[in-house]
Amino acid sequence: MSTQTDQKHTPGPWEINERYAGTNRYRLDIIGPTDCGRGHYPVCNIPTGFCNQDADAALIAAAPETAEQLDELLELCKQLAQTVFNPDAGCPGEVYDKAQSLISKVERSKTK
Repeated sequence: MSTQTDQKHTPGPWEINERYAGTNRYRLDIIGPTDCGRGHYPVCNIPTGFCNQDADAALIAAAPETAEQLDELLELCKQLAQTVFNPDAGCPGEVYDKAQSLISKVERSKTK
């Protein structure tokens, strides 16, 4: 599982914060804690007035937790393969491959 020390992204949890952007406009800020532990800052923002803004904001805000859960899923698949299945066969139903693919994408983003 990833630890905060090897993360290259803002640690979670991330939250959605709606704020006034002037002239009767609002925007949704996705905020996360600063790496020095003093308050929060916007990771990104989404202008309001679009049909999918709330769903997009929720998806983005869930990114750190999703990455952590994928790490845990991959570890469980490894343990399952070692104890129940042939270790060379991996997890059934391509679960392991899909989890590994997603983890690889997250890992690549950590090096940027």
